[in-house]
Amino acid sequence: MSSILGALSKSNFFLEMKRSLLLALTLVVMGCSQSDMLDVRLVFISVDKDIALDERDQIVITAEVKDNDLNLIEGAAVQYFVDGAALNGNIFRPDKRGNYILSAEYQGVESNRVEVRVINVEQDVESINLIYDGYRYLTTNEWSISGNFSFEAVIDNKAFPLTAPEVQLFLQEEEVEERGQFHFLEAGRYDFQASFSGFESNTVSVEVRAQKKFDEVVIPVIFHVYGVEPTSTQIRRLVDTLNNSFSKSIYLREEVINGLVNPNAVNCFIRFELAASPPEGREMQSPGLHIIASPNNEFPLLSQAAFTELENEHLWDPDQFINIWLAEGYDFDFPPVNSNDEFGSGGARGLVYSPFLLEGTLPGLFTIGLNDKGPSPDGLSPSILLNSGSVLGEHPDYIVNRVGYFLGLFNIGAAGCQLSGDYCPDTFAPDFRIPNAPDNSFPSCEGPYFLPSNHMSFFRNYTNFTYDQRERMRLVLTNGFLRPKAL
Repeated sequence: MSSILGALSKSNFFLEMKRSLLLALTLVVMGCSQSDMLDVRLVFISVDKDIALDERDQIVITAEVKDNDLNLIEGAAVQYFVDGAALNGNIFRPDKRGNYILSAEYQGVESNRVEVRVINVEQDVESINLIYDGYRYLTTNEWSISGNFSFEAVIDNKAFPLTAPEVQLFLQEEEVEERGQFHFLEAGRYDFQASFSGFESNTVSVEVRAQKKFDEVVIPVIFHVYGVEPTSTQIRRLVDTLNNSFSKSIYLREEVINGLVNPNAVNCFIRFELAASPPEGREMQSPGLHIIASPNNEFPLLSQAAFTELENEHLWDPDQFINIWLAEGYDFDFPPVNSNDEFGSGGARGLVYSPFLLEGTLPGLFTIGLNDKGPSPDGLSPSILLNSGSVLGEHPDYIVNRVGYFLGLFNIGAAGCQLSGDYCPDTFAPDFRIPNAPDNSFPSCEGPYFLPSNHMSFFRNYTNFTYDQRERMRLVLTNGFLRPKAL
């Protein structure tokens, strides 16, 4: 009896083992090829480009496989073809020019066909472009060095780098061997053009302006302080900062040559000095410093109405002085100039006006904010209001940007690429839609990359004004409303 029971137990054991093995095998088959068991309705391929270079390029093919319900089948092992020959993988690396048909197949279903063209730049070129990565305006000085030139071949409205040694570069219609870093010692317009295989490129013009010297403009400054107690050293530091930027060269020759500073960096011949004595009916506690007294030594946060009252009571003649106000804070924005400065000034906010020039004096100067065509002098503030915590602390150079506004300049990036920048052709407006390059340079709206070092940029480490910005400021000092006439 025991032997019979033992035989039955062994039989049941082997039966259960067989069932388990069959179940496991079924699950494996279903798991490994679930997509293969679906009915395939559509195989569709696309390519990352339809023109490639022979022997130096590749085309990546992507496929979508869908079932009868047009649901995407994931993980389908698609076979790709080039002119009917099987391709190993999904990347086509051509070795000669010509037209090719790319296709794919999955479970007997064929894909659409995509025709691609493999070109040879030297053989297929239709036109060429001359590319220039430097400034198109230069000044005749020891650092007036142009940028570098490169070339593009245009084929089917697409551009490809052209590096053939047969490309010729011409300067003023004479062939030159150098491809960049031209140094100009004479003012004038210099035209560059390239030639290749019978094609002539576009013309790139570089305008070189002669150095200028001006009679120095001396502008007295009075600082009105509200609720703060700056030292004479701090006030002196602000004036020195202005003079280092407007009347001295704080940039280094090596910085300009190495592309860190605009080659149109100039001395503006504008100097600031602390007011030596107050006009009749006004007072100051030390040179250039007027401390505003308050009953009970209370200084509430400035509103626009309160600031207007201070101006009415304490303003010095704006035709003789620049009035700069220092306060710990204020709760208003002051049109017409946008006072928001989110890009690196330590939270400082300054409020200024953009002077109006007589129509035709300088195009574009009066086309910003609310100061559009002909503002009344009565509607303009003759003052600059600064956050004392910033300019008296870590960011005294912020005053340079604000005085630049006061003398008619705009921020080079204020309008981005939507308008014409600051209307000065020798400054670049950064294109903030494109990420900055690894070396902290930005692509300009005009094309080349540059390091924003201008005093009217959004960035720190300001070092220069340019040739055209100097022209703008000196025009404002001659023609603007509410300007200090200290010529």
